[in-house]
Amino acid sequence: LKELPLGSTILDFAYEIHTRVGDHCNGARVNNRIVPIRYELNNGDKVEIITSKNQKPKLDWLQFVKTTKAKNKIKRSIKEQKFHEAREGNEILRRKLRNWKIQFSDEVIDKLVKHYKLDSALDLYSMIAFEKMDLNEIRQILLEKEDPEKSREQPVVQSPEKVKEKDDDNYLLIDNSLDNVNYKLSKCCNPKPGDEIYGFVTIGKGISIHRKSCPNAKRMLDKYGYRNIDVQWKGSESNGTTQATVRISGDDRIGILGEITSVISGDLRVNMQSIKVDSGKNKMFTGYIKLTVRDSKHLDELVHKLLKVKGIAKAGRID
Repeated sequence: LKELPLGSTILDFAYEIHTRVGDHCNGARVNNRIVPIRYELNNGDKVEIITSKNQKPKLDWLQFVKTTKAKNKIKRSIKEQKFHEAREGNEILRRKLRNWKIQFSDEVIDKLVKHYKLDSALDLYSMIAFEKMDLNEIRQILLEKEDPEKSREQPVVQSPEKVKEKDDDNYLLIDNSLDNVNYKLSKCCNPKPGDEIYGFVTIGKGISIHRKSCPNAKRMLDKYGYRNIDVQWKGSESNGTTQATVRISGDDRIGILGEITSVISGDLRVNMQSIKVDSGKNKMFTGYIKLTVRDSKHLDELVHKLLKVKGIAKAGRID
């Protein structure tokens, strides 16, 4: 028995069961009668969802579903679908460039993105995958020399299935379930769940996830701002853990190491993987602790507790 708001549709019901059921919902049998996905349910209806592997989420579904759960899942599925299609478009373009004896590079992609006035390389790849771009025209654009007079009038191509709203639901949610999206956590800033992050679309290597405070990311944004995409950690639905390293320094006194491990393993129940301590001059020590935490908030709480230990002068995460 499922309880749904008044006016809920077959599609709302399908997404209430499971994301994949909703994504592939093609209709339903209600009280032994075939009905479309827009059909509004009534109290006591007996529903059997009909699915098709060829069915995919569509942007217009957002116009008639009623539940927030269904809307969020549709938006996320469309986002993942776009990245999957962009990967196919990327491969098509790479093959064509090899045939044309043109090297695949940032400059080539930037030229095409600017020529067609697209928002990002993802839009370019998606349109190639959708066969909404003339590949021969792309070849001519890349082979012709820049003409200042021609560059004043450039065709404007509309991106397919573009979501205009800028609310939180349109962020790409980062977690371990993104099978169709090629992304990696950048090693330069080592982002943790809970950090404020953004995605940077790389050339041929998927999406690089950076902390918003990362200096390397700032330089890339200044040069290639249109390749920035909005991302967020999945949040409450993610129950994973992440590895981190904390650097501490302070007075090299008897018993301080025991107090440190007591805070880590006892007070906060953090799984400590290793600890390395080096004694320095002036009876000071420096230590590096590798541990497993839930997210950046958990890590910040640990650092705050460590700073309260008598004799600890500095404590902080290492990016």
